[in-house]
Amino acid sequence: MSSDHRSASGSRISVRRFDSAAEADRHDLEFWMQMSEAERVLHVWQLSQELWLLRDNKPYEPGLSRSVARLHRR
Repeated sequence: MSSDHRSASGSRISVRRFDSAAEADRHDLEFWMQMSEAERVLHVWQLSQELWLLRDNKPYEPGLSRSVARLHRR
């Protein structure tokens, strides 16, 4: 097997170990800040779709919540 490990989709996977949560958070912030806003939005959208599929296996977008509350002062 070559040293260039790839996932089933063909994209490269990178794994790193951090000594502290703060160090991991700094690296995570650097990773996201290297992308344009449009790329970040696309990634968040893809992650949201994956989460919805994992939760209830429904490939559609959830509708807006129509719950409404009204406060009335006396």
